Amino acid sequence: MDLVNLLKESITLEVLYYTFTFFVVFDILTGMVKAWKNGRFKSRTLRDGLFASLGEVILLALAIVIGILIPVAKPIIFMLFVFMCLKELASIVENLVQIGVHVPEWLIKGLNVYREKLNTLDKME
Repeated sequence: MDLVNLLKESITLEVLYYTFTFFVVFDILTGMVKAWKNGRFKSRTLRDGLFASLGEVILLALAIVIGILIPVAKPIIFMLFVFMCLKELASIVENLVQIGVHVPEWLIKGLNVYREKLNTLDKME
């Protein structure tokens, strides 16, 4: 079995959902450490961030249900999951950089390219 088929079989919407949830938890943790380090730890900001993250988790859970009910929508939902996972990963890396962790330059540059492309897509709408 080649690598592409192995990835297709093992990367399901559920796996991406768990990955996204894992990234959300680490984004919250790194965000809290960053805020604490910068002396800007506020319960209101934390609460707003938690509600936004919870909303995203609910959105993706709903997307899984839609994928089950409407199988033809799975490729679009898959791309939504990948996008959301990359967004969370970018936020985690950004938090780590602001905390003072040495992050490889290639990763920072790659995530900056990703963000620029997303910003371009947002402006086109």
